[in-house]
Amino acid sequence: MKKIKTTAHALLCSSYVKAFSVLLTFAFCFFTLALAQSAVDPLLETGQGARLQTPAPAPSEIKIVSYNMRWRSGEDLRGIINLLKTDPEIGSAAIIGLQEADRNKKRSGFTNTARLIADELGMYYAWAAPPLSERAKDREEETGVAILSPYPMTDVVRLVLPNEGPGGRRRAAIGATVRIGSQLIRVYSAHCETRISTQKKLEQLEAVLRDLNTRKATSFVVLGDFNTLEPQAIENTTQLFTEAGFETPFPNNMKTWKTLILELKLDWIWLRGLRPSDYGVDRKVPFSDHFPLWVKINLDGKSPGRADINGRIKKINRLDATRNFSSDALGTILIEGNAQDRPRFDKAVVRITASTSINLVDEQERKQPASFDDLRVGDRVSARFVQGPVLMSYPVQATAAEITINRQ
Repeated sequence: MKKIKTTAHALLCSSYVKAFSVLLTFAFCFFTLALAQSAVDPLLETGQGARLQTPAPAPSEIKIVSYNMRWRSGEDLRGIINLLKTDPEIGSAAIIGLQEADRNKKRSGFTNTARLIADELGMYYAWAAPPLSERAKDREEETGVAILSPYPMTDVVRLVLPNEGPGGRRRAAIGATVRIGSQLIRVYSAHCETRISTQKKLEQLEAVLRDLNTRKATSFVVLGDFNTLEPQAIENTTQLFTEAGFETPFPNNMKTWKTLILELKLDWIWLRGLRPSDYGVDRKVPFSDHFPLWVKINLDGKSPGRADINGRIKKINRLDATRNFSSDALGTILIEGNAQDRPRFDKAVVRITASTSINLVDEQERKQPASFDDLRVGDRVSARFVQGPVLMSYPVQATAAEITINRQ
């Protein structure tokens, strides 16, 4: 009996040793793999806050924010974090895209910006930076881009954008897939180069779209600082994204950057498969020369209820009934909006049909039925499009469900 107990004890000890050996081997392999991944791409970092918030599993509406934070640290960074928590415009976002987010630079106190924000907001984060130029005078890593969300992120990728800037400087974008309810939202935060030609800036954005087209998702977001300093760069960017099936609620003349008296549109949020219900540029945020952009998105499939475009009629095209091959089409109107009108689109060619509801609000604020013939060039109008696809040319082309003429 004593011999049997001794043998059983030996077998048990042997089992423990084997199990410990397997665990040790697994831990060593995991550690080795982590080191290998870090060695392959040391400028890509993912992680999560120490205490994650618990977001709604399937929200009907989310907010997306884009902000070039200009490598803020210290008290400025604390101020940004507080606004991302509580501000009525940029607070409580489900997706945050950052540019100029430092990780290991003297100027920002060697603060890992994305990780600190994720800790304070209780979010997941992904951060990436471009490689350091061989001609760089200091050897600190370049500033980076980041995506943060209270929802888990997968399929994270770091993109080094083509075309060098001054001194061989490179720029980067980061992409990640965020699952919110039944939606798989593919998000990119990009920071394009400043001092290159408009064509080369376009090529940087084309690199993002090429990667985007290889990813599976229900909808897509491309945001960031595109450095569209020139009017031609704005036009080229608009054409590139609209031809790729994207839309943006921000008019091309809505400024997002200010230095002294000069204001320009450098920052963007482009959407595909998502419909905005509201948007804005939070100009009261003082921490950067850029202002943060925000947009609210309906995820429940319901119409946001607001007009797709507000503006003035610039051109009316009445169709000749004898040559009209579409029996219900009456004609088209060209509407141009502006920043004060806060349109979803800043310009649109709107098709009017026999099914379009047209109403007129007169000087006494009385609303009454109207017809296509009541439309005049110069009229201030609001248009709501029919549910369905919008032809994302520039200007966009859509059929109106409702037109309101405002002659107050």
